[in-house]
Amino acid sequence: MRSRGSILGARSLSVKRRAAGTYVNRKFVPGAETVFTIQGYPEPASSESTVSLSDAQRTKDPKLIITNTELLTLDKTLKTPADVITINGRDYEVMTCEPIEHTSPHWEVVAIRVDE
Repeated sequence: MRSRGSILGARSLSVKRRAAGTYVNRKFVPGAETVFTIQGYPEPASSESTVSLSDAQRTKDPKLIITNTELLTLDKTLKTPADVITINGRDYEVMTCEPIEHTSPHWEVVAIRVDE
């Protein structure tokens, strides 16, 4: 997790990150969860920013978050789940996290609401 610089109008957002899980006696055991705070500017995602999402994912209230912290997406190889951001009391799973060119280190994150 890298965090640098500041974002005008950003607010504190809680992020949950889970370590890679393992199998014990053929049963999957999730990794430990860590919670930390980032500075970010969430807003409804535009159709341009959701082009990489499936139609089903686009119906899950996608958010675009500009942040100075690199967040993690699902990694099936390492068995690590995506980070989950809490926005206005709802959880959103990080789907993409891309660096923004020509700015100090900032990332454009697209996240979708987690089903309850």
